Amino acid sequence: MLHSYEMSGVKIADHHTESERFLAHVEQEQRHGRRCPADWAWIVPPTAGSTTPVFHRSYHDFDASPNFRRHAC
Repeated sequence: MLHSYEMSGVKIADHHTESERFLAHVEQEQRHGRRCPADWAWIVPPTAGSTTPVFHRSYHDFDASPNFRRHAC
């Protein structure tokens, strides 16, 4: 199955790998003096969340500015 996905140009990853990638992103942003907004409920996977490295952390969810925002129609 994974071979078929790869041959079709589709990428697939597990929640453990994506959790590690997200934390690497957060650390890189911190090294550059930037904060990384995140909503814990969106970052932690719904299945086996406590087994991922993102579970036992807290995140600050905020709107960064400048930002792209949808205008009211």
